[in-house]
Amino acid sequence: MADKKIQIEILDFESGDSLQRVDIVNGGEFIDTPIAVVENGSGQANPTTNATVSLTTSGTGTLADPFIITGVSVTSGGSGYNSTIRIILTTSSGGSGVITTPILNPILDSGVLGQLDISDSQDFPLSLTFTVSDGKNLESRFGDFSKSFDIPATKNNNRIFNHIYNPLVENTKNIYHIKNCRILVDSVEFFRGKIQLQGSKQDKNPKSYSCTIYGGNFSWINEIKDKRMCDLEFNSTGAITFDYDEILNSFDKNYTNSQVIYPLVSYGDFNITGTQGAVNIYKEDMPEYDWRGWFWVYNLLKEIFKNIGYTIDSSFIETANFKKLITHFGFSRSNEDALNQEITYKAEIDRVNTVANVQDIVGDVTIPTNGVDLDIDAIDTVLLYNTELTDPVNGYDTSTGVWTCKKTGYYKISAVGNFIYGTDIPVSTGSYATQIFIKLLHKDSSGSLKQTYSTLVYGDFLQLNVPPAFGSNYAFFDGATVDTSGYVYVQVNETFTATTTILSANTGGLAEVYSFAFSGLLTPAFTNTSKFLVEYDSDEIGIGDSFTMQQMLPCDIKQIDFIKGISHMFNLQFYTDVQSKKVYIEPYNDFYGDVDTAYNWSSKVDYSQGLEDKYEIGLKEEVLFKYKNDSNDKYMEYLNKDDVGNRLENPKYSYYLNLGDSFPKGKLELTNPLFAPTQQTWDNDARKTPFVDGLLIPVMWTDVPPSTTIGFESLLTSPIERPDKGFDYEPRILYYTGHQQNPNNSNYSTGWTVERSATSPRFNNRVTYPRATFVDYEDASFPSLSYNDEIVEPPFSGTSTNVKGLYSTYYKKMIQQFIQAPRIRTVYVNLKIKDVLSLDLRKLVYLDNSLWRINKVIDFSPAKNTTTKVELIQWFIL
Repeated sequence: MADKKIQIEILDFESGDSLQRVDIVNGGEFIDTPIAVVENGSGQANPTTNATVSLTTSGTGTLADPFIITGVSVTSGGSGYNSTIRIILTTSSGGSGVITTPILNPILDSGVLGQLDISDSQDFPLSLTFTVSDGKNLESRFGDFSKSFDIPATKNNNRIFNHIYNPLVENTKNIYHIKNCRILVDSVEFFRGKIQLQGSKQDKNPKSYSCTIYGGNFSWINEIKDKRMCDLEFNSTGAITFDYDEILNSFDKNYTNSQVIYPLVSYGDFNITGTQGAVNIYKEDMPEYDWRGWFWVYNLLKEIFKNIGYTIDSSFIETANFKKLITHFGFSRSNEDALNQEITYKAEIDRVNTVANVQDIVGDVTIPTNGVDLDIDAIDTVLLYNTELTDPVNGYDTSTGVWTCKKTGYYKISAVGNFIYGTDIPVSTGSYATQIFIKLLHKDSSGSLKQTYSTLVYGDFLQLNVPPAFGSNYAFFDGATVDTSGYVYVQVNETFTATTTILSANTGGLAEVYSFAFSGLLTPAFTNTSKFLVEYDSDEIGIGDSFTMQQMLPCDIKQIDFIKGISHMFNLQFYTDVQSKKVYIEPYNDFYGDVDTAYNWSSKVDYSQGLEDKYEIGLKEEVLFKYKNDSNDKYMEYLNKDDVGNRLENPKYSYYLNLGDSFPKGKLELTNPLFAPTQQTWDNDARKTPFVDGLLIPVMWTDVPPSTTIGFESLLTSPIERPDKGFDYEPRILYYTGHQQNPNNSNYSTGWTVERSATSPRFNNRVTYPRATFVDYEDASFPSLSYNDEIVEPPFSGTSTNVKGLYSTYYKKMIQQFIQAPRIRTVYVNLKIKDVLSLDLRKLVYLDNSLWRINKVIDFSPAKNTTTKVELIQWFIL
């Protein structure tokens, strides 16, 4: 047999290559003319700015005959650091009109940084391991592999690695970073994946480099492992407005025409400022809104892979029910965006002055004996803060002392003032008294007063004959403060001003002569700085605000963790074709092929090297599938306790399995790494009088409401008690079934009441609502998100149905196969390069009159004519 020649090429798209062509993976469908834009990624040095992409299409741009991209041409390919180059597709109308998303693959002109020198191909220790997931670990889903080896420090390899062994060489070309690579055997591409330089050895001269190659699912896992959900781009989605029109319009939308949906969910007391119950759909000035956005799981999953240039191939993910899944992360701005917003809308203005230029309110504070009589008052004189420390949007006018709101939202506003009261030392005859106030005046955009916040600095009109500076020429009031007592709702163009008021009374006797002034920091009289401060509540989003998807998706959840959470629910398995950048995803039940497509390896086994069987598959005597616990959901915690308050060993919506003493002692708990479960109840808090027949909705509550107010049996005729709204819940997942009536409406008619206006008719009773379910207790035909099987008994229907949960639907077949105690067999198989090139790890293997699935292909060496170690797990047809 002739020696096989192995070549390893490093593909470095950061070396200045230009855009050569664009391959059409999927032409998509449009009802507006598609436009392609070259996007090289933010933050890259030397961006590609000259490349242009032109599209040709078929079709006429109608629903019946949409535009489909049929050709792509590139001009002025440009050059630069193009490692993240991609083609962004929009339309002539700015992003609308996309029926199905196209996929274009940018190809650089070469991208080959260099070909590594290796030792003799026959002796080179290149051997690759292939796996889908480790079948001996129930939570292993992302099969990947790595292989480390040394290569000589030849002149060529030194060049490729930029002489990084030399301590004087700076790593300006990111030599240590993971890079694309491919392995060719006799000039035929055998492997495409990643390579990373791990280290080097040298004495006076370089000797060798240590490298590691990675393959399988690692290719895309490595791309997203540090990416957060808030890093998702959603370039074709513009700004979204959070207002009641958007909320109400979302009820009838789905994943194809929206990114955010607003189902009816109770996060606590509905319509907190209302007195007659109902759900608010019009009030803007609310401390807590009744509506929060949820995101389509399908769109998030697609965007994760789209952003790294991969596509998903999955029959399961394309099912109608999967496309109904929605998820909730809290619906507040991401940490980074919140910080940016906080900085942008913050204002801090100080009063800086000397004694000579304090702001006189009454008289002349520097000459108090030339002041005015005590019975002359100052009413709401505006305090002028004159030194801007921060005010990016120029909200505060130092000449008028007026702060104008530039963005509707919640603000906390405070003012600190240092005051000087000057007097001629009075005599003790006569009757007089003084009051000093510092205030904040909140006015609407027309100038009408909405609210006054006031702090009494001195006096209560009961301290007769005791003026502020009694017995002295001056009194100093250091750091007098007024604030809004927390965050208040302020609309754009509304104003706040800090003012002071001094009231006096004088009857008979000798009049005191005085003056009054506003001062900055004057030592030693004052230790505080006079300050006007505006703080914006950047976490919460207010009615009228706009946001992008990036701003509302969480930065504390990684994209890989989102994928793991979804995978845990549906027992998803992953297989990656690195060459085509396609990820195949299916539940375990559907992932592996059937008997008809199985490989027949009976003639390929090398029995001379023996067989080895093992029987430990990794199960325990007890197995529990469950969701993550949410300690902030006190109602769910209450439901997970017994009558004496002890925590249930197996919580609600979990599936418990006792396999018996034939398995090792212990309990294997398989916990969803991201999502917590969501309780549902018929909630009469969504109704106005008589507060009965409320809808079945999901609930997340920070406390346990009275049991007599929960469920369809509740017959209270007074407003329903509910806890204050909570915000810090764990991520949730539901099905959105649409804007519809209760499916059990013929047996039990439920509804809700909306408060729609401040004037008559204020309220409107409705039976259709934006309906979301975790377990649909009104429709036994709809799937459940409980791991456990649930009994569904729609009220007054007279029916009872056992609805299969996630375990029975997606795990039972796998566990039943494991219960059969399948052998884990190690055999040596005569695999050729062509076998491995076409190897599909999803196919079963026929061997010795029995079926097996491939767990691992271990250390296949393309350059050697040797058999390969393969680990198989016995497959039972149940």
